[in-house]
Amino acid sequence: MCEGMPKEFFKYFQHIRSLEHGQKPDYGHLRELFRCAFRNHGYKDDNIYDWTSKWFNEVHGIKSTPKEQSELVEKQITTSLTPHELASAGESIEMQL
Repeated sequence: MCEGMPKEFFKYFQHIRSLEHGQKPDYGHLRELFRCAFRNHGYKDDNIYDWTSKWFNEVHGIKSTPKEQSELVEKQITTSLTPHELASAGESIEMQL
């Protein structure tokens, strides 16, 4: 079932299968397994997910590529843009497209 998958998936299923009925999983351990898999495969934690990208664009009326959106969100987080500044940045991106 885990053939070709990161080793952390195997460890995840191993942990789940070791549980007795009614026993709670070690959620901290399981989260850390996935964090390790994420880092070990070179992913960057930019806090942008498939479901938030679409929402962000719809709310702010931004038509941009995922890379442009990622840069805009990062800028918003690091500089705490006001809603007006964010809207202006979105318009700027639209003009470039």
